[in-house]
Amino acid sequence: MLKSSALYDWPTVGSLLCSACDRFSSRVAIVDGSTRLTYADMSSAISRIIQALEDIGLAKGDGIAVLSHNRHEMIFAIAAANVMGLRFTALRALGSEDDHAFVLNDAEISVLIVDPTDFGERGIALSRREGTGHRTLSFGRSSFADDVLEMMTRFEPQPLVDRAEPDDIVMIGYTGGTTGRPKGVVHTHRSYVAFNMLELLEWEWPSELRFLAASPITHAAISWLLPTFLKGGTFVINKGFSPELFLETVERERITMSFVVPTMLYALLNCPRRSALSRRLRFSAQSFLSSMGRQRRQPFSPTSPSQSMIPPTPIACCPAATPQRASPSNS
Repeated sequence: MLKSSALYDWPTVGSLLCSACDRFSSRVAIVDGSTRLTYADMSSAISRIIQALEDIGLAKGDGIAVLSHNRHEMIFAIAAANVMGLRFTALRALGSEDDHAFVLNDAEISVLIVDPTDFGERGIALSRREGTGHRTLSFGRSSFADDVLEMMTRFEPQPLVDRAEPDDIVMIGYTGGTTGRPKGVVHTHRSYVAFNMLELLEWEWPSELRFLAASPITHAAISWLLPTFLKGGTFVINKGFSPELFLETVERERITMSFVVPTMLYALLNCPRRSALSRRLRFSAQSFLSSMGRQRRQPFSPTSPSQSMIPPTPIACCPAATPQRASPSNS
C-alpha cells in the first residue's frame, strides 16, 4: 500500500517493494532450494517480521544489521527494514570480530540478526562485547538469542504500509577496511532509488527475469534485489558458490541473469561441466575474455562493451536461441 502523497513524492525503497508485492502477488518472487515463495507470501512474511521487530521496540530511524549467508529470511529482514524506515547494515561474512563490533557501534545498531548455523560463535561473541549495546536475534533456534522466525509466527499478516521518507537513511554500507577502519557509506532512500532506476534504465535486462544470487546478498548481489522485484522477476538464492552448483542452478531454474566477480568467472571457465550446458551465458565484461581462445570461452558470449562493469562482472544468462536487443554501440 502506497502513501497517499506517493503520486507527488519521490518514491522510497519501501514504497516500491509494497508496490511490487501488490502488482505481482501470484508470481514467484523467491526460490531458495526447495522453498518457493510468491510475492503474496513475501508480503505476508515481511508484515510478520515488521510486527515482531515492533514488538521488541524497534521504530523508524533505528539501526538493524544482519550477519548471515544467503537465505530467504534475510530478504524479509532487509525488506522489513526498508518499509519500517530502519537503517540497514550488512556485516560481511569474512569480517573479523573486531570489525563487526566496530560496525555495530559506529552504525548505532539496535538489533543484530544472526544465522546461528554458520555464525553462532560470532553471534555469541558479539553479544558479549561491551560497548555495542545491541540486542541479538537469530534466524532459527539458538542458545544465545531469541528466534525471530518463531517470533514471526505470533502475528497475522497485515497490509504493508511504507513508513519511510525519501531523505531517511535506508542503508549504511561499510568499506573493506584495507587502509584502516571500515568507513560507513550512507544511502538515503532518495539516492538508493536513483541508483536502482539507473540500473533499470541503463542495463540490458532479459524479458523474463530470473536472477541467480550466487554471491553474497550482504554484498553486491543486493544491488539486483529491488530491480528484480520491480520487474516481477524471480530471485533465486544459492547459499554459496561453486561452478558446478552455479551451472546446475542455471539449468534447473532457467536462470536468465546473474552476477559474479572475476574469480567466480574464471572458475566457471575452468569447469568441465560448462561444455554440457544447454543455455548460453551472456556476460557484460567483454574485455575479460578478449584474450582467451574461442574454445575456452564456450558457452560464454560477450555482450556489448558499453555494458562493461569491471570490476565487478555481471553475467546475463540467456537461452542460445533468444535474440537480444542490439546495443547502441553495435547497431
